[in-house]
This record gives sequence, structure tokens and C-alpha cells, in this order.
Amino acid sequence: MKIKFPTADSDRGLGTGEFDETIDVHLSKRLLDRLCGYLTLSYTFIGDPPDTDFRNAFRWSVGAAYSVTPPLAVFAFLEGSTAISPVQADPSSSASARSTSSRRR
Repeated sequence: MKIKFPTADSDRGLGTGEFDETIDVHLSKRLLDRLCGYLTLSYTFIGDPPDTDFRNAFRWSVGAAYSVTPPLAVFAFLEGSTAISPVQADPSSSASARSTSSRRR
């Protein structure tokens, strides 16, 4: 569970001036010897200041990581969410990268 405190200056457009609460679940599973899968699901209760129409948000992320050789892994994720504004489209994105470890054997 995460709680966003209203510490930003809402008069300067840097926040809503309200609390947000998020409940999330992170799952991972080794699928094969070198392949792991990941899933994240979350739901955020958006603070709704006066004269706004913000909606709560559902977010998700699914991904995989493949260990190429012990210090090198590649991974890819696809994420999306519902928009918090009725005039905004639901956002989604994808990412991929590689990771190396400096561990020596």
C-alpha cells in the first residue's frame, strides 16, 4: 500500500492538495531456467479536490527478463492504466533494456 501526501503546492499546479492511496500486487515467477515473468496490478484512489472530476486509476504491467549469461540480462515490459481525467485517453507504454551485474565469480 502506498499513500501520497499532499505536499506539493497546488496553487502552482504541482499537485491536487489531496491524499492518494494505492493498493498494489507484484508477482514474479521463474518460467524457465533463465526466463522470469513479472506482473503488477494496482488501483489508486485519487484525491478529488473541489471543482475537479478525477477518476480512480487501475494500472498494470507485464514483463519478462531473460538471463543471457550470468552478468547480462535483457528485459521488456508493457504497461498501461486507466486515465484519471474523463477527457484523457488511457495511457500505455512499453520498454526494453539490458542489465549487467558487476559480481565476479
